[in-house]
Amino acid sequence: MKKTLQLFILVCFGLAWMPAQATQLSGAYTIDSAATASATEFKDFTSAVIYMTSTGTRPDGGPSNSGTVGVNGPVVFNVMQGTYIEQVNIPAIPGASATNTITFDGGNGNSDTRTIQFTSSATSDNHTFRFNACAWVNLRNLTIRALGSTGVGVQFLGAVNNNSIRNCKVIVPSSTSTSVKAINISNSNVSATGGGCSSSSSTAFNIFIDSNYIFGGNMGIFMSSSASTQSGGSFNFYIRWNEIFGAGSTGISGSNTQGYMIKWNYIKMSTLSTTSKGIHHCNGSTSGINYYDVSYNVIEDAGQYGIHFQSNNANTSVLYPTRITNNYIKPTFRNTSSFGMDFSQPRNHKVFNNTILMNMANGVGINLGSSANAGCIIKNNIIQLLNTSSTNLCIISGGNNLDSCDYNVLTKGGSQPNLLSVRGATYTRANFIGGGGNNVFSSMDDPMILGGVNDPRP
Repeated sequence: MKKTLQLFILVCFGLAWMPAQATQLSGAYTIDSAATASATEFKDFTSAVIYMTSTGTRPDGGPSNSGTVGVNGPVVFNVMQGTYIEQVNIPAIPGASATNTITFDGGNGNSDTRTIQFTSSATSDNHTFRFNACAWVNLRNLTIRALGSTGVGVQFLGAVNNNSIRNCKVIVPSSTSTSVKAINISNSNVSATGGGCSSSSSTAFNIFIDSNYIFGGNMGIFMSSSASTQSGGSFNFYIRWNEIFGAGSTGISGSNTQGYMIKWNYIKMSTLSTTSKGIHHCNGSTSGINYYDVSYNVIEDAGQYGIHFQSNNANTSVLYPTRITNNYIKPTFRNTSSFGMDFSQPRNHKVFNNTILMNMANGVGINLGSSANAGCIIKNNIIQLLNTSSTNLCIISGGNNLDSCDYNVLTKGGSQPNLLSVRGATYTRANFIGGGGNNVFSSMDDPMILGGVNDPRP
């Protein structure tokens, strides 16, 4: 009896001191700052990530994982109410796949009560949430804030792919400083890297930024990737259904990026700059499978450019056109040299079904630079120069770069007669119909747009 009792005590003692066992995650887990830390409940995001990806010590005091880590099934971290003050870094996750996805979810409609925030004054590694060379990770129904004089709300760094942010709020201070971005996709941990035509290209692809509220920054979204578009009809970036408010310089910017969809977004710029742009593109491959689709966006309070394609844009294959369609540019420009749309070096651009309302006296509706290549078509657009002292043109195309221009509705305030320029030839209100073989079916009929500045279309 005595020996049996001794053996029982030894077994219990051994079990009590048994080290944490290797665990690959699968199923549902909880992140709750008020919970007791365990193998299934985590008091912060960092502890959940450490337990999933390493055998390191958790800051919440919970048990460590050991041996084989990662995931072997789909994983959902259900995030409970709270403000989590931390800097989250998601590395590559062993076992992650199209089936074994990892989702951090605050629950439908709960983003206001589930917040991750971080304050930084540094110029590097100043993110609040970072996708770091990881794949198949999703954010849902959360608020991500970057506070302080510099910072990035969400960063995608390096070789990231198949990640998404949906139904979240990403909020940073409204700024003209290049060190402040709401969402930054690049290959640099320095937040000021990337902007205009400069970048450090990641190799990101299949990144989905959908249905979010994004506020502030020098740029709302900056994206750069040298990854070739994966297949015909696909994109490296899907930027859709977002409300992007308060950016100081650019609402959405792509530099050295091969293939994206920017669609169904509402972009309202801050009034900090008179040279700001709603959507900006610079540099893209001229060969391979590269699609650019900028469609159904509403742009308001752009300082100088509604949509600006700056240089080396797209390729010349008829199979891969750049589509600029069904966008609505509001008459809220502030620069004396404003452009509804400006395409400095377009290739194979199809500019269809857009509504551009220009309020500045010297503003231009659509401009195609003289160095543009073949394949460009401007068709079925409404362009109104609303200022009663308008001195510029609805459409300007310098050089032999416009294949077709027709079915447009063009109106211009004031008495200045010149209406547009096609292939370097200027046409007036009196002779633009059929001028140079173009605009045979265009008109100057009043499109009867109701509401003007506040028109919510499309």
